[in-house]
Amino acid sequence: MDRRVAKTKRGLQEALFELLDQKSLADISVTELCERADIGRRTFYLHYDNIMEIFDDYLQDFSTQIESQLSHQPVDAETLLGIFNQIFSDYQSQFQIICLNHRQDALVNKLESMLFATLAEVMHIRHHKIATLKYITSGIINVYVYQINHPEELSQTELSYEVGKLLESDLTMLYR
Repeated sequence: MDRRVAKTKRGLQEALFELLDQKSLADISVTELCERADIGRRTFYLHYDNIMEIFDDYLQDFSTQIESQLSHQPVDAETLLGIFNQIFSDYQSQFQIICLNHRQDALVNKLESMLFATLAEVMHIRHHKIATLKYITSGIINVYVYQINHPEELSQTELSYEVGKLLESDLTMLYR
């Protein structure tokens, strides 16, 4: 991607997230976003048809970053859980904005798929256990989403502990 295009898109994403701290995605206008990003409306429409496309671009970039972090090393279940804990900790504010704007479905599906594929590979899961592993990975990701939506009920430390215990229990069930 051309550096100027990348810079424009990055500026629009940053401006979008600044505005999302103040209001919902539906309440942000193209004019307001362009003023915050210091670009013209014409430039905006060269790259996007609407604000939602910026958000979708961000989600794609975000998924790619997470996938990159997961693919750097072969991992066991505990290491993978540590990576997920770190990802959710590092990107908690972005996850909160994504969840508050009800745009987490695509990201959650991607994270579930990544966790599922990694655990299936690392643990050599056979076909008769696929449904159980899918249940486990879906539950783990949804615990993270719950914590993001209810941070006052579960701290990051408590989340890590709870997910660790769930994974330990689930893996025992998986190997029966």
